[in-house]
Formats: sequence, structure tokens, C-alpha cells
Amino acid sequence: MKITSHIDRVTHIPKERRVATPPMPDVMKIEITSRCNYRCSFCGAHKPDRCASCDMNPDLVYRLIDDAVVLGIKEIGFFLLGEPLLVDRLPDYVKYAKDSGIKYTFITTNGEYLIPDKFIPLIKSGIDAVKISCAAGSRDLYKKLHNVDNFDLIISHIKRFGEYIKENNLKKPITAVGTVYYPGKEEDIETLGGIVGDYVNEVYSLPLYNQGGLLSGNDPVRGNPGRHGKRVPIVPCWGLFNKILVRWDGWMEMCCYGHDERFLVADLNKVSLVEGWGDQKFVELRKRHLSGDVSGTICAKCQGLE
Repeated sequence: MKITSHIDRVTHIPKERRVATPPMPDVMKIEITSRCNYRCSFCGAHKPDRCASCDMNPDLVYRLIDDAVVLGIKEIGFFLLGEPLLVDRLPDYVKYAKDSGIKYTFITTNGEYLIPDKFIPLIKSGIDAVKISCAAGSRDLYKKLHNVDNFDLIISHIKRFGEYIKENNLKKPITAVGTVYYPGKEEDIETLGGIVGDYVNEVYSLPLYNQGGLLSGNDPVRGNPGRHGKRVPIVPCWGLFNKILVRWDGWMEMCCYGHDERFLVADLNKVSLVEGWGDQKFVELRKRHLSGDVSGTICAKCQGLE
């Protein structure tokens, strides 16, 4: 199965989940660090009210994995807004999750630290999927979007990573390069595919999101419609129904654009995953999305209503 198959599945809300308190989801993302070595123009992770150098307590990571197994959660991503390869314990977390019975583990990385010293232990840990974020197919546009002149370095890392997988006849991890789409960027995406297509399983693009209403450059789309070419309705937002998000400090968030305090719902240092998922604040926001009217809610700005 390709990475895009997992994306398309989680962005579709089945009928049985279109309720204010849906069953526990199959997917959880744990932000093992808030640290990021990049300051990309299309991401709000570097906003001043986010901790710039905070890692999740390892005991909490292991507890969340244990709880996920008990609850039947099948997939865990070890990232949210930070760069997971900055965390030396990442292979340990992945191995623990796989040994505990989690079926699918995954990360997204900007690729700067996708080097043998990092990716070989990660592969040996049993990681199932690795996506490398590369927003452009040329050095100039890469520098503009990522705010760093690293295009040649990242391409070399992607190629070496792909070569290692092929040289060792590995069936996993499955791999992808993810880029961003906005009108007029079609040729650049095609160029990127030509450069890296032989080294990963697929290249796909996501629309340029407005990140919860925080970003406006290059005319970003409203809400979170999933990936480009397979978009879904933005109301109700699939993120409220289909996955658990846990910030570095243990707070459950209601939105993958959780760059500030607006979307915090429950402190998992004090309550369980089940309690957080069923928190009344979460329930009420889902009700508004199910009604089709999110005006006046914390989602209004993301939806272009403010």
C-alpha cells in the first residue's frame, strides 16, 4: 500500500464516524518534539507562541503507545509540527510501537538529517513509511519556500536513502516525496518528479494550506481538503473525526494546524485518551461541523469566514 492510500483513507469520514462522539480512531500522531531546523514559509511551526526546543517526555511517549494498543489504534505517526529526526530516541519509539503490535508507523521529515547514521537505525527499528517534504523542484523556488538554500543537499539525501533501500532489497519503509501545490506550480511538480521519482515509491502534492488561518501567501486553500487530486469537503473537517493529535507537552489537539492554544482540548498527563477524545469541547466543535455551520467557532478563520 502506498502512503497516499493511507492519506486518502484517513481524510475520508465514513458514515459511522459522522457523529459528535465517534469511535476511537485508527490513527494517532505523537509530536515527539516541537523542534524544527527549518522555517518554511508554508508552515506555522515557527510561530512565536510555540515552544522552539521542547521534546515529549519519553515516559509519556511509551504510555501513549501502550494506551493506543489497548484501544485498538493501528497507526502511529511520530511527528506533528516538529522534525522527528532531531530526536535520538525515534528508533526506540518505533521499535517499541512495532513490538507492541502497532501495524503502521510513519514520519514526515524535511530530509536534512535523512543520513545513514539516522535512517539505518530507523529502518532497523521497523518504520513502515517515510515521507520527505520537498516543496520545490528547483533550487531557487526551494529556497523561497523553505527559507534555506538546501535543495541540492536534500535531493542527494533522498537519492541516497532510496539507493540504500534498493541495494538491500527492502520491502519497507514505503517512501514518498511530498510537495506543495498551488495554481501555476504544475511544471515545477513535474520537474521534481523527474528528479526523485526513481528513488521513492511516489511523489504527491498537498494543497498550500492556510494553516488554521495563520498564512496567506500564494493564495492558500481554505480548511484541509486532503491531498491535491483527491480533495475532500472541508466541512465537516475530517481531522476532528479520524485521528488523535498529541502535542509535545501531552495536550490533545483538535487540529493539525495547532500552532497556538486555540485547539487544545485535554491534558493527557491528567486524563486518558478516551476522555480527551470525548471531551465536551471536542464534541461541541464536531456538532458544529456536522451542522455545516462553523461561523463563530475557532475554525472560522481557517474556513475563510473571518
